[in-house]
Amino acid sequence: MSRTLVTGLWAATWLLACNTGGYTSLGKNDGSDASATPSGLAWPSGTNADDLARLNAWATYRGRANDVALVITDYTSWDGVARPEALLARFAEFVGTLVIAQPFWPSHSGGSLSDCAAGAYDAQWKDFGALLQAHGRGRSIVRLAWQFNGDDVEWSAREPVTFIACFQHVVSAIRTGTPGVVIDWSMGAHGASEPPSGDHSMRTPATASWMSWASTHST
Repeated sequence: MSRTLVTGLWAATWLLACNTGGYTSLGKNDGSDASATPSGLAWPSGTNADDLARLNAWATYRGRANDVALVITDYTSWDGVARPEALLARFAEFVGTLVIAQPFWPSHSGGSLSDCAAGAYDAQWKDFGALLQAHGRGRSIVRLAWQFNGDDVEWSAREPVTFIACFQHVVSAIRTGTPGVVIDWSMGAHGASEPPSGDHSMRTPATASWMSWASTHST
């Protein structure tokens, strides 16, 4: 009998693990601390959104507040990646936690894992960390180099040792400005290779599963 893989609203499905008990700023993921989440659920939940109006529309539709909002920076330039002022301003009134998808470097900018691992982008990531702190988002979750175990992203972990060094550099640089940030180690669920192991830099493992994939595949 087939079992169709289904996830809603193309957003990532988070597998909450490790000693953190899930997204630590929102409480445990074991059902014991539901009052800690704005939704009243025993786990943090929400959706992706381009702006606050769409996020609020989802909350109205489901009859519960959003605990988290998955957003993505304009990763076509360093201004969009390291200094996303407009993005943070759009969600200034959101009381929950932002999950911010970030690449290692802007797309089509000539970036590389080796340059990243050597610290070439540290200054930019320090700016990003300081900006989160300045906007009161020091407990945000950064979904860093999402789907890195696939072949369709520039930051693909084809060179695991260099990837890990790059990952550590970026995390360390962000945390110079906002030490409380949570790092989401987010791999792709479909058609991807074995990911490199995480370490102390990673706080929240995750996997991304997409509705467009689920509609055409079953097991």
